Amino acid sequence: MGGTTLLILGLVVLATGFEYLAFVFSSGVSIVVAVTLALALALAAKAFGAAEHRAVALGDAAVLTSMFWVCLGFLALYQVLWVVFVLALTSVWPLKVVTPK
Repeated sequence: MGGTTLLILGLVVLATGFEYLAFVFSSGVSIVVAVTLALALALAAKAFGAAEHRAVALGDAAVLTSMFWVCLGFLALYQVLWVVFVLALTSVWPLKVVTPK
């Protein structure tokens, strides 16, 4: 009984996810976003590959570890900037309904 419920729930989540992806990729901008994300992924892989080769050449794992911490710092900074953006957007947006008297 529990396995069937989990299977049905999983199928519903998958169907909803595919519907969302179809909506996202129905616009022309989605191709630009997909190419940009692929380019970012390729550049990140290249940077980590270069750091890995440098760590092997120097015989020091600290090079790769430092690269990891710098990237983690950038990710944390991005999250903070995203929160600031959302807070600024919601402070300007007229979310409250004002009824005239």
